[in-house]
Amino acid sequence: MERTCTNCGVTKYISAFGSGKRSEGGRRSQCKACINAQQRARYSPEKNAAYLRKYRKRDPERRRRYQLKGLYGLTLEDFSQMLKAQNGKCAICGNSDPRHRRKYRPSPHLHVDHCHESGRVRGLLCGTCNKGLGCFSHDASALQSAIRYLTESSIEGRG
Repeated sequence: MERTCTNCGVTKYISAFGSGKRSEGGRRSQCKACINAQQRARYSPEKNAAYLRKYRKRDPERRRRYQLKGLYGLTLEDFSQMLKAQNGKCAICGNSDPRHRRKYRPSPHLHVDHCHESGRVRGLLCGTCNKGLGCFSHDASALQSAIRYLTESSIEGRG
């Protein structure tokens, strides 16, 4: 059994047409190849990237608001208050530039540091200090051991 595609006009076997409950004969009027081509054009990566750029320009802080609220339960106002309480500086190193010492993917914002077990927000850190804590798995005893190591090695003249 054959059918003609309403899009390309080619007559094909019925198996080349997708099923459609509301279509005549239980098959769609366009062949699978035509439908696939339409979908590829509609959802192309270039078109999607252009849409995202336009969408993000319209409200650049939207993504940040959703991340802060979803991950940490903070609003932008809460974040601003924390930043003001810390005088706009990292809670560990005291640097006001969140991008300092970061070659790759520098963030324009300080990072929200939080306890991974309780979810409690501890403070705002620059990317370097946040990564440093993460490398020590947020383990205070490991950090104290590292401090002890650095202190002892500098006294002995190795540092």
